[in-house]
Amino acid sequence: MSNSQSEVSTELAARDDPRLNEEFVRTQPATSDRHPAMLVGVVHDHPASSYRVREVATAFDPDVLGLELPAVAVPYFAGRGAESADGGDDAAATDEMTAAVAASPDAEAVGIDTLGWRFGYRFARNAVDERASPRTVGRAVGEIGHIARHALDCRLGAEGAHRDALAHDVTAADSPTAQADDERTRVARSRALLGAFERPHADLLLDGTREQTMAANVDARRRDGSVLAVVGIDHLDSVADGLT
Repeated sequence: MSNSQSEVSTELAARDDPRLNEEFVRTQPATSDRHPAMLVGVVHDHPASSYRVREVATAFDPDVLGLELPAVAVPYFAGRGAESADGGDDAAATDEMTAAVAASPDAEAVGIDTLGWRFGYRFARNAVDERASPRTVGRAVGEIGHIARHALDCRLGAEGAHRDALAHDVTAADSPTAQADDERTRVARSRALLGAFERPHADLLLDGTREQTMAANVDARRRDGSVLAVVGIDHLDSVADGLT
């Protein structure tokens, strides 16, 4: 049985580690027909994010681990996570998806992002509701194709299936404060960049549909047990809002 969200928050706050800042964590309490959920926002491949995911997963002990991945790609990361948990990989250096699996050995790892019927239905509905042009839909579909190809590469174990780790100015060997400061700086830069330009309609259509799909998939799995979801920081608020 998972630990309560209040117990998790109390335990992590007592650690006094800046990487565990609750700014990047969202909670959804249990209801009469839903188990509790926790969402952790990450900067992909950042050591502070990987650390936060591991610690929240260990403290919460979820029944279901939802990853910002298509379902077809999950076995690849599940295998990496199992190797990491067995000491075959340096847990401090892994990406956040692998770290989440390694820290949740008893949880069912599932993909909550794209390529399922929920995504297809919402994408078609949103395209119609937003009166997206054929050009916009075509560009969004092209991006979906890239996601699908990468997911299949992961499933087939193709060489180089796991994208090269994103370059960051800190590593897991740096101090917790340095890692947390660098992570916050990257989040602030990303948000400033997103706010400075008008994003193409295709990007908004795709991301909006992905976030709706992730929220729906997390909500559906809350009927089975407690859920910990790991999502990119730019998706965190939208996915959390979709659960309320």
